[in-house]
Amino acid sequence: MSKTLRNCFPLKMAGLNAFANFGASNGGGPSTGSSSSNSGGPSSASSQAHSMFKTLRRLHGHNLENQGLNDLSEAFQNFITRAKFFSMGRLRRTWSHSAVEFMKYRRLLPMLVADEHHPGSVFDDFDAQPPSFSARTTKHSKNEGKKVTVTNISPRVTSAQLQSFFRKFGKVSVCKIPTDDKKQSAYSTLPKKSLTRSQLAHVTFSKEEGALAALSAPSEELTFYGQQMAVQPYISMNRRRTISVNIVQEATNAVAGTPPSASEDAISRSSSVLSVSSNSTINSAIVVSNLQLDEFPTKVLEQILSHCTVLDAIRLERVSKRFLEASIASWKYTSPKLSFSTDSSLSRHFTSSNPLKNSSLKAILVRDGVYLKALDLSDTVNVLNDKAIEDIAHFCPYLFELDISGIHASTTAFQSLSENLCNLQKLSYRDMRSTNEKSFWYLFKNCGINLKHVDLRGCTRLKGRCFKLCGMSLEEVLLDGCTKVDDETIDDICLKSANVKILRLNGCGLITDSAISTIARHLCDLREFSLAGDRFLNLTTAGLIPFLRIQTIKKLEFDHNPLVTDELIAKLVDSLPKLEKLSIGFSGNDAFLTESSLSQISKLKNLKELDLSGIAAINNKLFKTIISGCLKLTDILLRNCIYLGDSGIEELKNLAYLRYVDLSSCILVTSTPIQALIKHFKPQKDVEQITIVVGGTVCEPSQVRIRDTRIILDFNDYSATSLAAFRQIIGSKEASAERDSDNESDEDDGFQILDAHRSFIVDALNAEDDFPLDQDEKTIREWAEKEAKELGLTDSTSSR
Repeated sequence: MSKTLRNCFPLKMAGLNAFANFGASNGGGPSTGSSSSNSGGPSSASSQAHSMFKTLRRLHGHNLENQGLNDLSEAFQNFITRAKFFSMGRLRRTWSHSAVEFMKYRRLLPMLVADEHHPGSVFDDFDAQPPSFSARTTKHSKNEGKKVTVTNISPRVTSAQLQSFFRKFGKVSVCKIPTDDKKQSAYSTLPKKSLTRSQLAHVTFSKEEGALAALSAPSEELTFYGQQMAVQPYISMNRRRTISVNIVQEATNAVAGTPPSASEDAISRSSSVLSVSSNSTINSAIVVSNLQLDEFPTKVLEQILSHCTVLDAIRLERVSKRFLEASIASWKYTSPKLSFSTDSSLSRHFTSSNPLKNSSLKAILVRDGVYLKALDLSDTVNVLNDKAIEDIAHFCPYLFELDISGIHASTTAFQSLSENLCNLQKLSYRDMRSTNEKSFWYLFKNCGINLKHVDLRGCTRLKGRCFKLCGMSLEEVLLDGCTKVDDETIDDICLKSANVKILRLNGCGLITDSAISTIARHLCDLREFSLAGDRFLNLTTAGLIPFLRIQTIKKLEFDHNPLVTDELIAKLVDSLPKLEKLSIGFSGNDAFLTESSLSQISKLKNLKELDLSGIAAINNKLFKTIISGCLKLTDILLRNCIYLGDSGIEELKNLAYLRYVDLSSCILVTSTPIQALIKHFKPQKDVEQITIVVGGTVCEPSQVRIRDTRIILDFNDYSATSLAAFRQIIGSKEASAERDSDNESDEDDGFQILDAHRSFIVDALNAEDDFPLDQDEKTIREWAEKEAKELGLTDSTSSR
């Protein structure tokens, strides 16, 4: 205990003496004998009263520290009544109530009178023992074996009716249904209580045989007034408290590894009337079955509440004071990550009709914020504003990951957030099309130096000057759809954060060949790079080639990029032999991306993921060549490869690590190669299943038999998925045409349908067919040559 509490011993003893004097008096006021015994007369009595009230204040402090103490003392109630009757000082109700509880908690009295100079004084570990400890002995009452507890009784049942009901098991001596008929304490020291009636009863039989017969009775014999009652062995309150202490102590010893002897010695020092070993004969099975939820030890109740959902944990605080304290303490056992989008209970609660408000978020953060390491507020219907950002800054000081996508706030709120979350390592603020450059600057101002991951995808007004505030810790930068990012931003990232390993610049149409050259010179540890888009007006194929000097690159994405040519593919294969992922879906041009260069992909022996969607040069012969060299492939995307047929698909049998194949809209693929793959890939222990997408092909569900295989067929068509995703993130030609303007309006640029060079696929599906029907063979041949010339396929038609 602290030195202050030790110094208050004389005051406490004076207060106890005053209590003894008042408790000993029998008249209407203080006894004259006690007054005359004081040598100091009235001044001495005043001094005693002053000491007494100091003691009461100290006892109230102990009461708050120990989260409330137990029961009442009749003698101390008498003292409080006399004190209030004679108006001795300003005795507050809170002090009196705390003192009442404290004095009844008689086990702590040895601590008050213990020798404070003793090296093992109990004041050193005042709060070490659980507050539910009882100082009463655990002697079993002689009638306890004859007594049972009956629960789930009907509220209409009277004690006389219940006594008559249980006479069939044996003679009943006492039947009592506890009722709380105290509307107010006799001394006005306790809060008011309403008249309630318990849903349990205590039945005492004349002989133990009657109690045993009631305990072993079948459930059919215990139905009364339409309710099936439950009979359990009676356990006195003294035994319940002692049992609770033993459970907590044993759990503590098990965690801490304390020997039983040391544990018992620590307890016996605190109280001379309690022994842990005296309870070792209690049947633990009966004890556990009779414990109510409110009677669980505090630590056990905290663990139970920690498994509740966020909203349920807050609701349970209203049950009682004990539940309130246990619920507040249970937050430290919960997960350090809170996501409003992935938590099903939160996503169901906060909907468009009930959006997430500042008050709701604050109620959660006040309890859980100090324990949070990651907070995700994205994809949540909300009406949050500056106050929410300030609450995050105030209540979540230890955050390492934060996603506030969708929350609009001012620069002042962002500045407060940055100042308080200096240790933030991962920041996501996606699709904020109206947030200007100034807001991003204040968001990065203080926390930017420690950031490792930055996700600002879809922020169309971002220029990127905030990256001047970042440091060498930065490793991942996602800027997809940030159409105003230019060469200066790339220079800042390369010069300030040379350790970047993941860089995505999809749709950043203002960058030039100079920016690519800067990346090649400074980002020597780059692992993943993405440059998808159809409108890089200031980039050339020759400008991309220096980038291939970065030997550490493992993943490359050039989807929908017209700069991909035979020259780039040849340089890529020669410069990056250890490449693991290559995505060139819908890229290049049919005239400049031919079969001769694509066949060199087979030299990438470590390739695991490959996307060749929408490339007209992909046919059976070319696909067989690629498969023969890339035997480690796991994921293959071949959407809209309209010249790929059955013989090429059958080659997938050679891929031992195959995991996913997408053949959406490959119109020449039938059920024959699919059935062959089903028969080839037999189930194997600890081997992943293989998903094959056949939507849009000739393969129908009725044409294949799936049995004894690890193939899973997906009949959905995802051929339009890549175009839709590209349209949302990258932008359009219309947006690219306006990049030179300095218009800072809040309106979204809007994404239009991509005018890809693969438009002949759309025309084939929607436009009128001009095939020369009912014509001779010469006319048809001339038409075919004309179409091939327009599509740039004249040189490759012979191979098909």
